[in-house]
Amino acid sequence: MKRLATYLLVCLVLGCESPTQESLTTVILVRHAEKDSDTDQAGLTQKGLARAKLLAQMLQDIELDAIYSTPFRRTEMTAEPVSELQNIPVKLYEAHDPNFFKKVYDQHKGGNILIVGHSNTIPVLANRFAGQQELENLSDENYETYFVVTFTSPGKGKVTKMRYGLDAF
Repeated sequence: MKRLATYLLVCLVLGCESPTQESLTTVILVRHAEKDSDTDQAGLTQKGLARAKLLAQMLQDIELDAIYSTPFRRTEMTAEPVSELQNIPVKLYEAHDPNFFKKVYDQHKGGNILIVGHSNTIPVLANRFAGQQELENLSDENYETYFVVTFTSPGKGKVTKMRYGLDAF
């Protein structure tokens, strides 16, 4: 039932054709929340921790099939509240793996997937899932933008660019 509700919400926003529920894959692509430093092992600021909790609340009614994060502390910390709330382990992925999007589709066709990455990797993945080259990297200050990609096969989808958090409005 939650998948149908997700599908109907996405169709309301995007205007979908009529694929079967099982064939529609939805990927939610989120940049990590506010980081506490510019080092490779940066964690999250208090605002970042609050944003990660907000992400979990936003996704609480969407039945996720998988959660992916790059192997950086800040991305894992962003995914952690969602993981705990939905009791789904976070799987690590390499941000620059050119075949990652195909692996996700092959393993989770028809599912709902959360992917947490970086300002310069999340738009690239959204482009690959949807089959376009329109989205540019996010600015270093942009933590509120995320992308929802719905598709029936890799490279044949639609992207919705959205924002969340108190600074998003």
